[in-house]
Amino acid sequence: KSLIGAGKNVMCTIKYPEAGSAGTVYVAGEKVRGEFTVMAEGKSMESHMIQDGQFGYFWSGTQGTKMKIDAVATPTPVAGTTQQQTANLDEEVEMDCSSWGVDNSKFAAPADVKFMDLTQTMMQNSQQTQQKDTLQKGVCDSISDPQAKAACMSALGN
Repeated sequence: KSLIGAGKNVMCTIKYPEAGSAGTVYVAGEKVRGEFTVMAEGKSMESHMIQDGQFGYFWSGTQGTKMKIDAVATPTPVAGTTQQQTANLDEEVEMDCSSWGVDNSKFAAPADVKFMDLTQTMMQNSQQTQQKDTLQKGVCDSISDPQAKAACMSALGN
């Protein structure tokens, strides 16, 4: 987290000794790219992430996810894990940093990876939930008996 907030152009090698993971992080202003080797279920796996100022991209192999940055709440998802795990951006890690000449291609999502847009999926789920709530409330509104109507609303959690 301190790397992002510093506003410097740096390249850092990072080690997570307890997790047996390591990687390289590139920072240019608010743009970040991470390339990691992580241990998952006893196997070494490559994992990548980019935050380009608008979207966060997370992938391993040819499959990944993307989300609008303003929709992403910390902690940040780590790609390539078999379970929903998170990276603690405040965690202290071993790192060795140096300045680098910014290569903006590092912050472009790879064309050979298929990204599922989680922002769009979350919005669709939210709309469906709102529609369902509206329909259910409408059913209760049609009940004329006050006690039955109250029981209906209570059963729906309203």
